[in-house]
Amino acid sequence: MKLIEEGINQMSPEIDFPNKSSLILNTLIHCLEDENQIVKRNILDFMYSHLKVGDSLFSDQDRLILVEAVMYLMVKKDASITRRVNMWLFGKPDLENKYPITEANMKVLPFIMSAVKNIYAAPPTDSASGTRPLKILQNFFMEHEHLIENTLKELSHSILVYIYKYHEGREFSSEVLKQGQRFMENIPSYFDLVLTSLADQAIALIS
Repeated sequence: MKLIEEGINQMSPEIDFPNKSSLILNTLIHCLEDENQIVKRNILDFMYSHLKVGDSLFSDQDRLILVEAVMYLMVKKDASITRRVNMWLFGKPDLENKYPITEANMKVLPFIMSAVKNIYAAPPTDSASGTRPLKILQNFFMEHEHLIENTLKELSHSILVYIYKYHEGREFSSEVLKQGQRFMENIPSYFDLVLTSLADQAIALIS
């Protein structure tokens, strides 16, 4: 026991906060889910300044949970929130106020796609939650049209399954169908990616 105690660094913050990453993660999510927009803006500013998406404090699972919580903020077209979300995910915009994909921020795309899939996998319970996944991705693509080509093919299966699953038989089905139509109307130039995704799924099933 004495040898064990001597091997412990009493100055390490892990002694007082053995689960500090979980504590920080839960605090961040609680603030991101707060109804007060000022709280959301402030926590996003803090995250951008002190806890980047690639911070070593987070495990990949923590990172995915946090990216998912941030993506939920895209459901509403709040310019101040959206700008902060974009900066946390991709860094500062360029001179044209766009967020180009660079070698540095390319690593966040797999987390975004996994987060979106998780959002689409969550069972809706009412009209608001029923249309939420479609609104989130529609607003995200409106902000980042250049990312559609990199992400839509992989996400198409989740999108189409969601619309098919909830387009009838629920009180909110008509809203899901309407929002699904709006979503598709906003990506007419990328239908080939959706069709390619369907073809890949069909080939996988046949095989």
